[in-house]
Amino acid sequence: MEMVRKDLAIIMSISAPPLLVQVFQHEKGIPQYVIGHSAKLERIEGYLGELPGLFLNSNAYRGIGLNDCVSNSQETARRVREFLASRA
Repeated sequence: MEMVRKDLAIIMSISAPPLLVQVFQHEKGIPQYVIGHSAKLERIEGYLGELPGLFLNSNAYRGIGLNDCVSNSQETARRVREFLASRA
């Protein structure tokens, strides 16, 4: 936790202590999405369609494993570039 706080102080000038901290350890492997996760994503994507310029990306969104996270991050970066280019 201290390493994260130091990074936040350097990168984002955030020095205040967190109000809430939750740590999840998955000792038996990669966590699994709950039933209904896909339906939630569809609703979220519907809302995002009404909020141009807002892009979401995380392992909680799509793809828990590292390979999925990298792939999704690259796709999100591509969409951000396209959005910014369309506004130039």
